[in-house]
Amino acid sequence: MDKIQRISRYLVVIFNALLVFLPVFIMIQWLFIDSNIIKNLVGQEFLQKSISTPEGYVNLSTVCWSFLGKTIGLFGQGVGFLPLFCSLFVLKSIFLNYQKGEIFSTVNASHYRYLGWLFFLYVSNATSLSNLFIL
Repeated sequence: MDKIQRISRYLVVIFNALLVFLPVFIMIQWLFIDSNIIKNLVGQEFLQKSISTPEGYVNLSTVCWSFLGKTIGLFGQGVGFLPLFCSLFVLKSIFLNYQKGEIFSTVNASHYRYLGWLFFLYVSNATSLSNLFIL
């Protein structure tokens, strides 16, 4: 039991760091999308994948971005990451319960059900909505 509580403590720290790092990373990516470093990473599909349109694939490093386009892109990627971001809160609460010694509880079962719905929402809607807003 002590090992589970110790590992849970480390995972809660990791989840807290991700809760801060992911929004900052998304904002920096869209604020500096015109810089050469970000364009090269996007061009190599490291940060963003090409988006399929009826005209063909669009690589986001070749797009000329206006302020409105950057804002809508930031909003679109934020919508795409919202279920994953919410799942970090749920995972954090699960592992906080593990720290308290509540491993097989009804509260954790409801958290797992909520986590499943969040991942279903991400797979079914969030990625397509995110690509819709970006272009």
